[in-house]
Amino acid sequence: MKDLRLLLSLYLRSFMGINRAVHTQDTAERRRIVGMLLVYAVLGVFYTFAFTVQTQVADGSSELTGFASLVMVVTLLALLTGLTGGSTELLAFKDHDMLLAMPLDKKMVVLSRLIVQYLSTAVMVLIFAPGAVISYCNAVDADVWFALRAAALLAFVPAIPLVLSSLLSIAISRLTANARFRNALRTVVPMAIMLAAFAFVYGGMGGSLGSDAGSLDAVYAGFSRVYPPCRWFTAAIAGDWRLAALFAGVSAAALAACYGLLYLRFDVLYDRINTPGAVKGGVGTELKFGRRSRLGALVRRELGMYFSMPAYVMNTLFGYVVCVLAGVAALVFGARVRALLGGISFVEPVIAVVFMQLVSIAPQTGCSISAEGRCLWRIRSLPVSSRELFGSKLAAQLVFALPAGLFGVMCVSIGLGLGWEWALAISLATASSAVMAAVLGLWVNLARPKLDWQNEVEFVKQSVSTLLCMLLGFGLAIIPGAAGIALALAGMTAVAAAVYGVWGALLLALALLLYRRLCARGPNRLSALQ
Repeated sequence: MKDLRLLLSLYLRSFMGINRAVHTQDTAERRRIVGMLLVYAVLGVFYTFAFTVQTQVADGSSELTGFASLVMVVTLLALLTGLTGGSTELLAFKDHDMLLAMPLDKKMVVLSRLIVQYLSTAVMVLIFAPGAVISYCNAVDADVWFALRAAALLAFVPAIPLVLSSLLSIAISRLTANARFRNALRTVVPMAIMLAAFAFVYGGMGGSLGSDAGSLDAVYAGFSRVYPPCRWFTAAIAGDWRLAALFAGVSAAALAACYGLLYLRFDVLYDRINTPGAVKGGVGTELKFGRRSRLGALVRRELGMYFSMPAYVMNTLFGYVVCVLAGVAALVFGARVRALLGGISFVEPVIAVVFMQLVSIAPQTGCSISAEGRCLWRIRSLPVSSRELFGSKLAAQLVFALPAGLFGVMCVSIGLGLGWEWALAISLATASSAVMAAVLGLWVNLARPKLDWQNEVEFVKQSVSTLLCMLLGFGLAIIPGAAGIALALAGMTAVAAAVYGVWGALLLALALLLYRRLCARGPNRLSALQ
């Protein structure tokens, strides 16, 4: 156990860059890490407030609705996290040889990795748990036994989905280790699994969306049918000790099984995943012009680098996939959704806010400079201008964001019967948000890149530029959203649509201005990066 305490102490001190912030002599690095921690704290407070309010004002909710919501959200997020980073976090770390050369028990090395991955996922529980607890305590007189019971059960919530997704991630990495297009497969297959999981969950919930379609409890009852641990957990919170033991036992067994597999097959899996067979060529090492223009060759290079990093793709492409799925769902289930939303006067402004956030909340350009890593010298040595280089990074994002966002808006407009003025206004606002997010993401990442990463999870999820882009994405949508919803509630829907149109035009003009300044000042900043 001494080895485990030592390893966990080292990992937790380095978690979120805290150890580096304490000991670094670089004041800019310290400010970057402190700023990132502050952003996480702000997001935690925001989600706590929003989660509490939503579970209290939603129709068809009970005292357990908040906890059911927590399980559903954390389960889906844990699946996404495990599929995108499970294999990387558990088996693709760079200090493997150094750790095993030290006088440490290998069992403790494997166990420490699993515990750190679990704790990093459990942060999501901390974000949503306060809202669920507040909603429950407002409806029921809670006692000290409830507090102890809830604390113990909440610790097990991420276990089952994280173990399942991590094992799937390891299996995908192992099976595709020698494939020619392994990077593309490691991106496409997890995304297909996530989409299949969403479809499976929706299929299980479909039976509960009948006459009580507005009931949140009906939705979570449907989710519990496809994921029984959700029912076990909520019943355990209510005081069912038998199901509490079942939930804790299955979760602990899942963690134990994952640890046993990693311990028994760790060396074999590590070698097979991290030493694949030779594949011809490389990503980002050369430009293949052929009949393409220089910009076309640069865009091809950007897309090749982008799809070579599964965590990068899954965390930035997800919003675009949701746009497409929302559009298809609106066409298929439009009548049911119209009946559900018929009495709400601010549906159109909310739809606009949702699409603006989906195309701007996680821009690829927010990581595109960081993705170059220690090979930044390659783009400096390319025979292209900085304008072409920056343009290729913007184009590599907009080629996904614009078609996906506009397709979703058009389908939702048709499926829900929105007027032409709202369809035009939401389309303009969505397109302008995508363009503005791309330019802002490149600005932010050029100013605050993370080039010393060991794997792609670090610069995708643990960099200040990513968090700043998320906040900017919220701001781009919430500013016109608040005005639009207020005007719609006042009965001025035409004015609300005009607000989105004007906002979209302003964003496009501002994006053009920022891009011109980027082309003027960006080259000096790029050459100064180390």
